[in-house]
Amino acid sequence: MEAVETYLLELFNVQTDYSETGKKYLAFLCGDQLFGIHVSQVVQIIQVLPITPLPNSIPHIKGVVNVREDMIPVVDLRLRLGKPETVYDSRTCIVIVTVRSQPLGLIVDAVNDIETICDADIYELPKQGESEMNYLTGIAKRESVILLLDTNFLLETEELDSLLAPV
Repeated sequence: MEAVETYLLELFNVQTDYSETGKKYLAFLCGDQLFGIHVSQVVQIIQVLPITPLPNSIPHIKGVVNVREDMIPVVDLRLRLGKPETVYDSRTCIVIVTVRSQPLGLIVDAVNDIETICDADIYELPKQGESEMNYLTGIAKRESVILLLDTNFLLETEELDSLLAPV
């Protein structure tokens, strides 16, 4: 995971001064909103590849992609968050994250930057039992508000079990 974090920081020319108290987040666009995922959850960022649809799946589960002989399930984050579907363009990409130690691809509209966010700048949201919104962990106070996500809670348990089940 350290190698992935270092790669992401180098990719976006982020200074690696770890003496600061902030945490690193990959910021990306989904619709007209800015979201962030802690870089420790990010495996890699790739262009949109051909997606093989899965029969009888729910609309936000787009299918699987073949990345270096690994079949990775892909979720359209825009649809998962209740936004309208859009045509993928040259900025659209797949952010591969780790969920339950397994890779999961999230289709996002565009990757924006690596942001360093101090804990003091994060308004934490209380967990609400089995709430639909538990994937939102906080809101970063910036010029542009960044909604912080925890990828472990993006999908329902049953969806994760069916997608991440060993083949």
